[in-house]
Amino acid sequence: MNPAPARPGEPTTDEAIAEGLDEAMVRRVVHRFYDQVRADPLIGPVFHARVAEGHWPEHREKITAFWSSALLGTRSYSG
Repeated sequence: MNPAPARPGEPTTDEAIAEGLDEAMVRRVVHRFYDQVRADPLIGPVFHARVAEGHWPEHREKITAFWSSALLGTRSYSG
């Protein structure tokens, strides 16, 4: 079944719609995950070594777009 056209940030896949997933939920999960990862004494340094401190907001937005595209079919990710 072809998904109906959606407004930006709205899910387009039947599964996402059925589960109640939306852009706001994806954003909350991604941001919380990275907040916890960055604070973790074991794995935090791995992430800090690859993403400079000033680039975290941009990185989180890119990862949010990736998961939004993958889970919701929003096609908001490019890269």
